[in-house]
Amino acid sequence: MSKVLDVLDIIQEMRRNAYIWDDGWDVQSGQAWTNTLGASAAATAAAATSGLVTNLNVPTGCIVLATAAGTANSNAARWQTNKSLAPSQDMGLRYACRFLCAQQNTNQVNLFLGLSSTWASGLMQNANAGPNTNFSGAGFYLAGAGTTWGVIVSNGTTQTLQSLTGTSLIPQSRNAGNVAIADGTWHTLEVLINPTSSTFAEVVFNVDYVTKYVIPEWAFTSLIQMGAGAYVNSGSTATNAEYLNVDYQYAQMQRINA
Repeated sequence: MSKVLDVLDIIQEMRRNAYIWDDGWDVQSGQAWTNTLGASAAATAAAATSGLVTNLNVPTGCIVLATAAGTANSNAARWQTNKSLAPSQDMGLRYACRFLCAQQNTNQVNLFLGLSSTWASGLMQNANAGPNTNFSGAGFYLAGAGTTWGVIVSNGTTQTLQSLTGTSLIPQSRNAGNVAIADGTWHTLEVLINPTSSTFAEVVFNVDYVTKYVIPEWAFTSLIQMGAGAYVNSGSTATNAEYLNVDYQYAQMQRINA
């Protein structure tokens, strides 16, 4: 009987929410998911013991985004083709992914994982300059020339960026102290957008299922519709290819009156 109830709970959950899921089984571009690749960059489906990254066991079904070897500011991204996500008073959003990146150039990799209205080459700016200064989105990022992760919410040119470092992230942090997103280690990231009114949402950033930072008010009116995705850029002085391994990523949006 419990198994039947479990199935009914799952069906009920699916009725209340719409999902788009990328589990890496199909790496082709242009259908549910699109690959945006710079010259000689690549998106591949990894086998269980992928040789693309030294000494890593990559799960079957993992997508490996690889920048071009010997090319600075090379980029690769995989993102939701139909960018249809935006919060409203009745509809919250969630983005989640499990990823690993083992840097192949010292402090040069640029990463963005989350929701964005653009997945073009400038999502993370060249010369390790950080996130684009004009887009709609919310996510985690790592800028080259450093090892400190940050979070961002952006509505056009109105942006809030927060470094995930320091002895305290008061007042928004619910888990003060440095946030460990270690190089060469699998991590799960989550972005939860919870509308609190018709114009504002609370945005929660979780690392490995623990809340690390909260932006209590994000004005989401006039947002351009966003898509889920993952992005890697090799940095301004890179000589080796960078590899972003994405075990899975998905977006979830509440249905209205479901």
